[in-house]
Order: sequence, then structure tokens, then C-alpha cells
Amino acid sequence: MLTLADEDTPEAKMRKAVVETYQIQTVGRVSGVEDNGQTDLEEFHEIGRRHPTSLHPGNIHISGKLPART
Repeated sequence: MLTLADEDTPEAKMRKAVVETYQIQTVGRVSGVEDNGQTDLEEFHEIGRRHPTSLHPGNIHISGKLPART
């Protein structure tokens, strides 16, 4: 399990519950991790404005890579 969370967030509390429920133990360390996040936000512009006046949420796509074991 690879976790990326701050201990003060609801997500981190859920992660902690999973770790405790399934008694998951840390066994090592990983370096060279790549993570990518992309959101499908819809921008709405008003005539004469350079920046969007509102953003509407869309899907969130998260991906990443771990280096091969050597």
C-alpha cells in the first residue's frame, strides 16, 4: 500500500482505519515514484473577462508509476 495523505484530513483518517483493520505494516520505502492527477473542470467565461467566472467539477483521473524492483 502506498499512501499519500496528511494526518489531519478525512482521507487520512479513512486510510488509518483501513491500515488498523487489516493490520497492514510498513515494510520498506519507495523512491522514484511518479504520480499524476488530472481534473475535467468546465470553465465558464463571461464576455470581456480574461479568466473564468466559475469552474464546475468533473471527473478526477489519478495515475502513477512505481519503479521496477531490482
